[in-house]
Amino acid sequence: MDRNCTLTLTAPKAHAKWDDVDATVSGSFHHGTPVEAETTDVACIDLSQFILSLNKDVRLLKLDIEGSEIEVLNRLIDTGAISRVGLAVAETHEKQHPELTEATDNLRARIEGAGLASKIRLDWT
Repeated sequence: MDRNCTLTLTAPKAHAKWDDVDATVSGSFHHGTPVEAETTDVACIDLSQFILSLNKDVRLLKLDIEGSEIEVLNRLIDTGAISRVGLAVAETHEKQHPELTEATDNLRARIEGAGLASKIRLDWT
């Protein structure tokens, strides 16, 4: 995450053709699943602090964190930790969570404006 914290993760329960394992792939800290769901509290770490604590570069950072990419990538830029990352690829989730559209558009503009478009890719899927 973008901070050390505890968040509530919501994951759909098995339904239709999806078993328990299949359903977990859409677990998210952003609520609003249209099917019955389960929640659990999850301890999260500040990814920027973690990367900076490694004292070495990260060649590839893949983010598919169901809507939390925006906060994490903004934090990586804010702290300068992105300079330790060779390439960050992320899947954005504004189609699944329309409330993320404005923040995603703002992040895209920030990445472009900062000259980070070759380092941070939001189109990996």
